Amino acid sequence: MRNPRELDWLIESDGKTSREAKYKTTATFGHDVGTELKEAVYSVTFTAAGGEWKLMQAKTATKLTAPRGGSFEERLAKTGHEFAFLDLNHHPADVWYRKLRTAMRPMGYQWMEGDWSKCFDGVIYAKTMAGSEMIEMEEKEPK
Repeated sequence: MRNPRELDWLIESDGKTSREAKYKTTATFGHDVGTELKEAVYSVTFTAAGGEWKLMQAKTATKLTAPRGGSFEERLAKTGHEFAFLDLNHHPADVWYRKLRTAMRPMGYQWMEGDWSKCFDGVIYAKTMAGSEMIEMEEKEPK
């Protein structure tokens, strides 16, 4: 991810939404690499409209809430596609996601809002997400 300072976390409390700039002082690897290599870097994020997410070491999965109105997830769900890829930087400047600070939940499925074309080059969307599972590997004898 580039430009993490572009994002605001959307915090729900008592039926109200507040914004918090949690990445105000964060420097990400993607930002540093993008600053150095510029157009040679293509940064992609993942998101989903439904299903569940789980870290492989966690015991239980967390069900995703319905997409927010006007969010990337809602707009992509309306296309009817199970999976989609959206290139954020090779469209006209007046396309909806480049004109608006739009909600999306790409990192840890926490709602955030921002100009995503300044943070990622592309979005990979799945209609239904499934959590990660740890797979036990057989140890093989070295050859």
